[in-house]
Amino acid sequence: MVDSLWLPNGGSVPLVDGMRIGRDSGCEVRLLERSVSREHAAIHHGTFDRWYVEDLGSRNGTYLDKTRLAAGTRAWLRDGCHLDIATVRLVVSLPPDATDAESTTSLELPDLAPTVALSPYQLQVVQHLAAPWLSGDEEPASNAAIAAALGTPAATEAVKAALRRIYVKVGLSDAPDAGKRRSLCRLAREQGWV
Repeated sequence: MVDSLWLPNGGSVPLVDGMRIGRDSGCEVRLLERSVSREHAAIHHGTFDRWYVEDLGSRNGTYLDKTRLAAGTRAWLRDGCHLDIATVRLVVSLPPDATDAESTTSLELPDLAPTVALSPYQLQVVQHLAAPWLSGDEEPASNAAIAAALGTPAATEAVKAALRRIYVKVGLSDAPDAGKRRSLCRLAREQGWV
């Protein structure tokens, strides 16, 4: 997998340094919605092998996980974060690797460490995963249902990647697949995440 942006139509575009997003035909990611400025935002590859987004003075704003960026402001991207270009939602996919600042390793202890913290996106994923289970269904939500509940129905891969990271953080990565999702729901309830 390569670092990429998931588009509303379900397609993805690999990230490249200096990638411009906007309505202009010269933009690497062209979005034709009228709310999008000609050159709305740009993505750059920065220090520590990380990506960041910069608003290029757009009229209707660039939002990273619902926080509007001021013109010229740069913000680091994380795996699974939402990048709203005016009214168009994109999802960032950054497969974990050794240089990923948010990558985690498996917990050695069988019990959950009391200091485990989830990112805002991971917390949303867990909450939507557990919603049907908390309502009495035997099975938690599917990746597709979680993506739809997050407002990004085509981003099931981003949900899957977030769940993999959560499993590692809470020590469930080696658990049998059959019960892993239900175990995470129980753990989430114990930790007060849902």
